[in-house]
Amino acid sequence: MRVIAITPLPPYPSGLAYYSLYLYRGLSKLCNVTILSNVDANITMPKNLRLIKCFTPSIKSAIKTVLEAFKLQGELVHIQVEYRFIGKMLNFLLLPLLLLLAKMLGAKKKVIITLHGILTQESIQYWLKEISAFKASKIITFAISSLVFYIWILSVMLTILLSDKVIVHNAYIKRRLEFFLTPKMREKLKVIPHGVYHPPSIKSFKNSPPNRHLVMFFGFIRHSKGLHTLIKAIKIARKKIPNLRLLIVGRTLKRGWEKPSIIHPNKILTVIDEEISDEQVDKLIKQTSIIALPYNDRFYEVSGSLHRVALFSKPIICTKIPRFYELSHMDNAVLIEPGDFKQLAKYIVNLFMDKELSRRISKNLFKKFSDRTWDKIAYMHYKLFLEISEVK
Repeated sequence: MRVIAITPLPPYPSGLAYYSLYLYRGLSKLCNVTILSNVDANITMPKNLRLIKCFTPSIKSAIKTVLEAFKLQGELVHIQVEYRFIGKMLNFLLLPLLLLLAKMLGAKKKVIITLHGILTQESIQYWLKEISAFKASKIITFAISSLVFYIWILSVMLTILLSDKVIVHNAYIKRRLEFFLTPKMREKLKVIPHGVYHPPSIKSFKNSPPNRHLVMFFGFIRHSKGLHTLIKAIKIARKKIPNLRLLIVGRTLKRGWEKPSIIHPNKILTVIDEEISDEQVDKLIKQTSIIALPYNDRFYEVSGSLHRVALFSKPIICTKIPRFYELSHMDNAVLIEPGDFKQLAKYIVNLFMDKELSRRISKNLFKKFSDRTWDKIAYMHYKLFLEISEVK
């Protein structure tokens, strides 16, 4: 079987780029994969994987890339879709037109879409009010969020109509999406979980207790990640744990109207604002006592950062937002209200003081995600692709 994929790859500034890197490395062990990706894609090429560097974030690139995918030899086209498809929100809205054009030009390939997140009117309103630099009255904000949402959902419905299968990452997202779809469209939805990074020497990480007074954030440095909440919490927690430190690992990313997130390193705060290797990330996580992901957005997605760190057996603190819906408070994670730095400080101290609580959360988090390694997720895709393409 030959799969043609459209997706960004590192160093493209998106969690999707890393998702696709891990997925197609695993999938290339099972079938031939051709990836149409960003012109600066820089990855090690495994066997059975061909990389075509062809797009930049633009409408012209989106049109050219989608049409090119249907010209290549292969049984199906797998398109990874986020809000900024090939770098532009407008490209996402144009996707159904591009699929329709490809079919009108005689394309016979099966089409599978992976939809990495969904919008709601509430999540757009929250973004406009709290995360973006956009300033307007409640009426105007409501009007803009309504317009964006209904255009978006129309685009999604048309994309599903023109696709053979649409993959989402959990049942929560699937249920939210089904609310807007016809019964026939709902049949096209398929849940395949987000893959989990498997540390190379997993035995050395399993059940390893926190051994340093270090809290780590891992992910893109953005206003929506709640980093200022985390910094306030660390300052409070240091009153009880004087040698507590914070490590922020990621790259600064600002999109559109989003407010910038400016972080200044100091004696208690270290910032690694650059692309680093998996080996370096692994080493930093191993040295960490607690992982904190205090995001404050409201989009229906899953967290790539969570899935990157889940198998290191470290206790994790997250927020009560849709992307962390699979986690359970005081079972496999600590869940706090977004923006509540006092509550965050309290639980940071609790996890350091209560070693049994820390071990239990770490162990249960590992157990929750241990069956979702990238090779297993790649195989789930492979089975679905075989079913859809009818290739034996």
